[in-house]
Amino acid sequence: MSIEASSDVHGPVAGSPPSSPRLVARDLPYELLHLVFRLASTPSSSSRPRHGGAVCSWHSYEPAAPLSLVCRRWRSPAQAVLFSSVVLDGHERAQAFIDAVKQSERVRQLAKNETAFIVLALDAQDEQSPSSSPILLDPPAAPGRQRATSELLVAALEACSSAAHVHVRTLHQDVRERLLSTLMDPQRPLVTLVLGPTHAAARRWSVGLWDVRDGWDLRPTVQNLEHTGLLAPGPAPSTASIVPPLRPFPQLALRRLKLWHDWPIDLLAAALKSCSSLEYLDLYFEQYKPAQAFFDALKASGKSLREVRYVYNPTSPGPDSGDSSSSLSPPPSHSSPHQQTSSPDLSSSSTGTRPPRPAPLFDLLLPHLVALRTLHCTSTELTPSALLALPPSLQSLSVQSLNSLSRFSPRALLAVLRDQHLALPDGFRRLTVTDSPDVWGEEAIDEARLRCEDVGVRFEFRMDFEEEGEYESE
Repeated sequence: MSIEASSDVHGPVAGSPPSSPRLVARDLPYELLHLVFRLASTPSSSSRPRHGGAVCSWHSYEPAAPLSLVCRRWRSPAQAVLFSSVVLDGHERAQAFIDAVKQSERVRQLAKNETAFIVLALDAQDEQSPSSSPILLDPPAAPGRQRATSELLVAALEACSSAAHVHVRTLHQDVRERLLSTLMDPQRPLVTLVLGPTHAAARRWSVGLWDVRDGWDLRPTVQNLEHTGLLAPGPAPSTASIVPPLRPFPQLALRRLKLWHDWPIDLLAAALKSCSSLEYLDLYFEQYKPAQAFFDALKASGKSLREVRYVYNPTSPGPDSGDSSSSLSPPPSHSSPHQQTSSPDLSSSSTGTRPPRPAPLFDLLLPHLVALRTLHCTSTELTPSALLALPPSLQSLSVQSLNSLSRFSPRALLAVLRDQHLALPDGFRRLTVTDSPDVWGEEAIDEARLRCEDVGVRFEFRMDFEEEGEYESE
């Protein structure tokens, strides 16, 4: 990041007409130069933004650095573009940034007033290290390299007090209090907060960086929140250990929320009920969460939801998962508390005395999601019968099987598609199923495709061993 001053050495060339391109470019107003430099420093439209996350992503603008050296007129707008997105990934970059801030008032003002996007990360090797390694040549009592770099990164965030979009990767847990203080500063116009991903190998020195109680301190200005935390190994946090006890959430302005973290259901439900403007929701969790709690929370806040991704991939059976012998037999059966086999697939010999399991979450919830356009969920959370009552706004439905107790069976789907009373929404265009080809068979797949075509819907079957493509977001 170059911040050197440049003299205006490119004066008018003798004999140049007043309208020469060189003079025109130099004399453009600041606002137009800023726009031109930003566009010139942005990667091609085919390149996805490298920083941030699913809720908000952005580019950095390093190509603007040489533009600041062309002439004095270009220096200010080019440096403003350069400093608008700061990426500090590692000890050397963090140290250089802090040194520049200390040594130059101009850099200090650029960091304070121009930086809107910032990424804080350790070196990749340090980020994935299972131990907090000491810095070479330092005294034995010196903090580990992860902690030292984390301190520099938090200092950089303090210097960038106007940064509204912040991505914090794995940092040392000892900087927690200082990090929270600057993140949640009432003077910071925080809009986007992306936390993680967190490597399981770093658990020893990073697990204490975030706490479930931090949710209550979330700034009311935050619209985009993403937390990709430790999914395994280790038990899920419990609300029983939360002090003070759970209390009502303040009203949140969240519009886009991604949580790949086993937050306690009481905390998660309280947060969701406080989000009246939520448009995008992406949840992944591995510990049992009762469907009724999710239903109550999303029924209250789901009227504005346009896109939902809901993946439940449990590592142990829930209390409503049914026969434990079947749920624990190979292949690994990640049983869901919401699974319920539709009546045509029930075996009377095995279920005659078993009480019925709860209805799946989205069978209950879909009629209340009146603005929903896209839904991706695991096959334990939806039965084909839900196709009979889809919200009129729905355009795309994707169902993914992660276990042997799927409730979205080919037999049940074909029964619904053959139903003469089936009336899909006018805008519904795609149905995608990801499952084992051994479960479905070519005949069932072909019939589902043909019957969907008859009603103007594209049916796509993906094999469960195929890697899922990039989830399409609006």
